Amino acid sequence: MDKKTVGKFLRELRKEKNLTQAAFAEKFSAFCGIEASGGFSCAAISKWERGESLPNIQNLIDIAKFYEITVDEILEGCHYAPIDYNQLYLGEYYRKTKNRSGPFDFVQETGGLLADLIEIQIYAENRYRTLLPELGHNAISRIDEEEFDFLCISFFKQYSVIENGEQKIKPFTSDALKNIKLDVKKITNSLSACSDEELLFEINRRYCVCNCMPMEGTAVNMRFANNRCDPIEYVALFHSQQAYYKFVDSLLPWDKDVLLAEALRYNEYLKDIYEEEITLYYGEDDVKGFIKMLIECGATINHTIRYTIQRETINIAEELARLYAMFYAPTVVYDTAKKQFAELDYYPTPDTPVATPSLKKEYEDLEQRLLDGENELEYQYTILRGKSIYEITYQEYLQGRDEKLTHELYENLQVLDINRIKSEYFVESEVIK
Repeated sequence: MDKKTVGKFLRELRKEKNLTQAAFAEKFSAFCGIEASGGFSCAAISKWERGESLPNIQNLIDIAKFYEITVDEILEGCHYAPIDYNQLYLGEYYRKTKNRSGPFDFVQETGGLLADLIEIQIYAENRYRTLLPELGHNAISRIDEEEFDFLCISFFKQYSVIENGEQKIKPFTSDALKNIKLDVKKITNSLSACSDEELLFEINRRYCVCNCMPMEGTAVNMRFANNRCDPIEYVALFHSQQAYYKFVDSLLPWDKDVLLAEALRYNEYLKDIYEEEITLYYGEDDVKGFIKMLIECGATINHTIRYTIQRETINIAEELARLYAMFYAPTVVYDTAKKQFAELDYYPTPDTPVATPSLKKEYEDLEQRLLDGENELEYQYTILRGKSIYEITYQEYLQGRDEKLTHELYENLQVLDINRIKSEYFVESEVIK
């Protein structure tokens, strides 16, 4: 709130009514019912309009009623005009959607509708990141807060929250948003000396926006915010790397680090707009190209979110029991008429597991190994993610970044195969279960 801005606006309001300072003082005094006691002086009105002093709270309320505006408009120094944020963010996209010639134009045309979608998403997330600290510090204007509410409820629609140690996805509702905004202010107050980046990190540990508004005219839901840690989820992104590069470059630093940690986990199946399965095979060049792009965008190997190997053994007797229960055991149900348990005839269906010849041989081999005195199968290896980026503190995130190792990976990327990249840069240690 700036006194000069408020004073300038009060002067503009008076002139819009074609009133002199003396005429306004007289009319406003009568409006407030204090003309009999002398009312407001021209000197007081002049001080307000020069920005030397501000009207008190009651006077602000009365001025707002006199001019038929809101107190917020006076404090912000401008008239409020309702903004159609849906049109502001998506109007141009909707116009282009109507004019496209085919369903895959947004995939095939670099700089086409897909690029427009990414531009919209980048702008929306940048506005969200700008407005969030302002909201926390109580330095946000009413108009900007309306835009913030629109982004949450109408654009992002969902948020991710950690409750009792579990991640849950919830819809943005008016009540939920109200509570979240109160929490944001509490978090900000507890971190009064931190940077905006640390504040964003800490707020996103508690509340992270999930997905943006589904675009009309397509079945593509640009769920970047929710799935930004899933490398190239949509075939559209894969075929428009320039647009995707621009999107990744706009992400917050820790989101880039998470993407790099996930770089080897490409999806094998995607669905097009007709929900038909498309099998995509990503070769080593694709994977390494994605890693190269991420590092160029600022992603860094982070030891707090790297992979580990879990090594576990399987008991042969337990495996035999599992296979028998799945493929060989008779189905037993309780017959309520006869009041006794009875076996059902086995009628396999297309969804019923079938004991194939190879499975029968595996079962017989396991039986023989158990008879020969073996107790355990070979070690089974599973690659597991470490901590989520939102399970660590901002300081742990900073300390976990390894720029030297990232530079080494970038320099040697072309001569390394995927297995070496995985073992030397993405897997930290072995954990025996």
